[in-house]
Amino acid sequence: YDQANVIAGQGTIGLEFLEQVPDLDAILVPTSGGGMLSGIAVAVHGQRSDGSCRVHAVEPMGKRLGDAFREGERIIDPLRANIALDTVCDAMPTRCLGALPWELAHSRKL
Repeated sequence: YDQANVIAGQGTIGLEFLEQVPDLDAILVPTSGGGMLSGIAVAVHGQRSDGSCRVHAVEPMGKRLGDAFREGERIIDPLRANIALDTVCDAMPTRCLGALPWELAHSRKL
């Protein structure tokens, strides 16, 4: 999730959405480490730089991604950084985005 080639591969999801639904105006992306979120955001922005399709992160309670976006920096609690979130969504347990996904997602103002 924190590698450019993985993020680029995940971005093809966004391209497929836009191809299948040409007037799509929003995409909700489940967010763990941020590879899928940042890949889709970069791809959609590349196709729709006018902002006609917004990408929104969907996060489990406790992730604090919304707080991080508002504060403009990753929120990492060193005492809990490596402890998985207690969530029913077992595919989304990480507490914060990876460094590269954070940079890409934050620069797209998600």
